[in-house]
Amino acid sequence: MTDSQDYRKYLESKFGDIDDHFGDLKEALKGINDHLAKLNSKVAEHEKYIVYANGVIETRKKETEVIVERLDKIDNCMEHNNDDMMEYRFFKKYPKIAIGVLLIAIVGMFLFFFDTRDQLRGLKTEVDLINTPMVFRGGAIHAPSLDSLANE
Repeated sequence: MTDSQDYRKYLESKFGDIDDHFGDLKEALKGINDHLAKLNSKVAEHEKYIVYANGVIETRKKETEVIVERLDKIDNCMEHNNDDMMEYRFFKKYPKIAIGVLLIAIVGMFLFFFDTRDQLRGLKTEVDLINTPMVFRGGAIHAPSLDSLANE
């Protein structure tokens, strides 16, 4: 039955349009495949950028951790410096007390200077008396000896 010419014509008449439609479908599928290939290449390119961006983000996270640690160290140093600066803040808050302390220090320095100068003058006269020749009752002049064992 499949060998008859009529049956073949019958099949061609019924299914002839299907072959044309398959051609159109093949062209549409080819266009879809081309479009998918373009999209896949773009997706691959975007994935490369995403990998690069993730690397940059990880690097930035590590750098920020280091910066945060340094900032914490600086904060600790600033707190320590704030404790050290309390005396200066006291004098800034009460400048009359600072002037008084400075004045007392200057007066004390002058008193120490004058006292030391008077002591040096007294020492100088003692040294001069030690080195002056002695005059005895008989008129003999005896020069002082620098060595205490020389008289013996």
